Formats: sequence, C-alpha cells, structure tokens
Amino acid sequence: MEGRLRGGSTDVGQSTTGRSGDPTADMVQVLDAVARSVRGGSGMHQALRSVTSTAGVHTADLNGVVGQLDGGMTLVEALAGWRRRRRTPVVALATAVLTFGVDTGGSLARAVDGAAATLRERMALQGEVRVLAAQARASALVVGAAPVGFTVVVAVADPRVAGFLLSTPVGWLCLVVGAGLEIGCVVWMRSLVARAGVL
Repeated sequence: MEGRLRGGSTDVGQSTTGRSGDPTADMVQVLDAVARSVRGGSGMHQALRSVTSTAGVHTADLNGVVGQLDGGMTLVEALAGWRRRRRTPVVALATAVLTFGVDTGGSLARAVDGAAATLRERMALQGEVRVLAAQARASALVVGAAPVGFTVVVAVADPRVAGFLLSTPVGWLCLVVGAGLEIGCVVWMRSLVARAGVL
C-alpha cells in the first residue's frame, strides 16, 4: 500500500504530457467516462480508476489521485491537491465538479455532464476564434501589401514618380511616413489577433 502511494505521488508530480496534447479534449473524455461509470453504479473512486488508462495528458495526475485514494486520502483532499498542482481552468472545473456530490449530495452524473458540455463549448469557441484570426491575418496582409504594390506599379509606369520618391526630400518624407504607417498597422493587427489568444 505504501509503495503504491509513493508511486502515485510521483505520477502526480510529472508533467502533463500525453498522446493528444489537448488538455481540454482529453478532460472532456475523462468527464464523459466518469459520468457513464457513475450512472452504472460505480463510486467516484472506482470511476476515476476506470478512466486512468484513457485520460490522455491527464493520465499521470489521475493515477496519482487514485494512488492517494488507495492510501486512505479522502476524495476532496486528493482532488484539492490536484487542483493546487495544476492551476489551469480545465483542471479547476473538473476537480470542482468531481467533488460536487461529496460536498452537496447533488446529482453527480448530471453535474459532470454539464462540465463536459461547458468544455465542448469552449473548444468550439476557440476553433471559431482561430478561424476568424486567420481571416484577420489574411486581410491584414492584403491591406498591408496593397499600398506597397500600388507604389511599385505607379513608379514603374511613370519614372518621374520614382525620381520624385527617391531623389527629393519630400519624396523621402513620403516613403518614411508610409513605411511608418505600414509598420504601425502590422503591429496593431497583430495585437488584435493576440488579444483573441491565438498568437
């Protein structure tokens, strides 16, 4: 028993790396499996044990939690420890809902289903944000390249324009101002996309 607990503690301390590399998607699978197990009559300890082999990036952490439960730690304490070690929104939501039945006596399976649905909505929203951000980057590229392309075309079509831009102080000023505006627009567009959490 003691060896198993020590092994569980080691697993908890490992980095959350796994097959899929997507903590949100893997947690959705974990919560779905837990809900099915609870509906089938299993207790939370057994439900968690049944999903450890398919938990993806959360496998090590869940093995650690199960090991601590085997060693006599309460479910609330084990899940609270997981939440402290993995300070991420996904783990915070999962550990909160998995202790729901213990703290309140509520319908655990329904609460777990609700948490899984919340994570699915978050994944869908993140996918939409990525698509919109890609469109914004493409638009920024077109808008940024248009003035440069227009200037080159006009300079080639009329050599006097090239002479004005390249050999007069006013032309130099126009080039400097134009380049500054281009750089400012690029920085601004990148900041808008970064705010969406994509870059």
